[in-house]
Amino acid sequence: MALGNNSGKGTARHKGQIKQSIKERRDANGFIAILSTARQGTSACALSIGSNEYYHDGSGTFPAADDKVYSRKRKSTRYILEDGHYKMHNASDERTTKNIEISSGEVSRVTACP
Repeated sequence: MALGNNSGKGTARHKGQIKQSIKERRDANGFIAILSTARQGTSACALSIGSNEYYHDGSGTFPAADDKVYSRKRKSTRYILEDGHYKMHNASDERTTKNIEISSGEVSRVTACP
C-alpha cells in the first residue's frame, strides 16, 4: 500500500457534497431575495431594516403563509430561518414593509407594518 492512499473514501464523500450543493442551488433558482432585520421575539415593525439578505420560495414579492424563508439561496433545511419575527422589504419596494412570523420553519403570519 502506498503512503497517503486513502482508497478514495474521502473523494467519494467530497463528490457527494458537491452534487448536493449543486442540487440545492439549482432548486433555489426561483427564490426571491428580501432584506430583513435579525430575528426578534415579537413584532419587528419598530426596527429598521438591516442588511440581512434572505430568500423565500414563494411566488409573490413577500413570503406568504406556508412559504419557507432561507438564510442562503439554497434549498436546504439547514438554511431555513429560525422561528421568530422578521421585518422585511423587497429590494424593489423599500416603502412596503411587513412583519413575517416564522413558526416550525414556515411563514405562519404576515402583517403589514405601519
